[in-house]
Amino acid sequence: MNLPSLMTWILIGLNALVFLASVLAGNDLLTGSPELMLEWGANHAPLTLNGEYWRLLTSMFLHWGVLHLGMNMLALWSGGRIVEAWYGRWRYFLLYVFSGLAGSLASTWWHAEALGAGASGAVFGVFGAIFIVAMLAGKRNPQFQALRSNLWMFIVYNAAFGFAIPQIDMAAHVAGFLAGGVLALALRPAWHWSKALLSLAVFVLAGVLVLSAMQSGRGATSSSLVERTRFQARLDSFGQKAEALDKRLGQWVDAVRNDKMSEAEFRERLQQELVPAWKQQRAVLAPEAQTQALAPDPYLAALRAAVLDYIDARLAILEAIADNTEISEQQAQQWQMRARAAAQRLRELQTTPPRPGSP
Repeated sequence: MNLPSLMTWILIGLNALVFLASVLAGNDLLTGSPELMLEWGANHAPLTLNGEYWRLLTSMFLHWGVLHLGMNMLALWSGGRIVEAWYGRWRYFLLYVFSGLAGSLASTWWHAEALGAGASGAVFGVFGAIFIVAMLAGKRNPQFQALRSNLWMFIVYNAAFGFAIPQIDMAAHVAGFLAGGVLALALRPAWHWSKALLSLAVFVLAGVLVLSAMQSGRGATSSSLVERTRFQARLDSFGQKAEALDKRLGQWVDAVRNDKMSEAEFRERLQQELVPAWKQQRAVLAPEAQTQALAPDPYLAALRAAVLDYIDARLAILEAIADNTEISEQQAQQWQMRARAAAQRLRELQTTPPRPGSP
């Protein structure tokens, strides 16, 4: 049974399912959560070059929010059906995957510290293949005249748009596009599978050599750097989680004031829900391995101290209320001032990070 564009639908469905699963696991619907994206396999050079090579593949199916997913899938639907019709399902699938891997590899090389995710490298590979086929079709072929014009517009638009927005991973886009063009030649339908797979093996070997060169050039990533990477991702997610916990507390306080919740129920909820949640945040941000890992970096050590001081101050207040402990107004004010001072210090550190090369 011949189902048109089946592989394109499968790829779109797979990307959508991974995104839905990540949202159900706690990923932010609009912007993504750095901590969860890192745990789910986003590409990050210190981890990828430290033996977690699978991130080159898994990062292709993760997206920074629904808009990021939608734009990539719309582009895949537009170009994928064309390449699938030309190349057949499995050659098209190989072209898509290996273009994406080339994009991930280029992103690893170009971005030493960024967290990369998205199908754009693979999608640009699809359009790279269309570009090569259209260019080789000859200027007199009317079937490809309009397609060539649209492709040049696509290239110019994405180049201008990509360089104007720093968050866009142009390394992955360019590498994916070029890889798609090369793979369009290596996997051409006129070639027997044995010849196509041999060409693909050469392509893979080139990628392995590039990866080995990057590892040799940067050296082995230490466990301390990996821990610092994980801490930064967790800290990026902390703000949203702390805001959610404070919002829940505010709702309970309003309920007590409006006689919709008794003080005893309020204290019980604090003890059973809110205090454990804050303690969990503290445990996530302060594992023993990070104490030594962050020590050589004064900036990260200061960030860690500020966020832990903030959590400790919040916990002191919440535990006292939950346990119905008698506390003086002066003691309560000291805890509040400590929390506000820690929060202010954390904001100042995050808004004025050290310049590259500065201590």
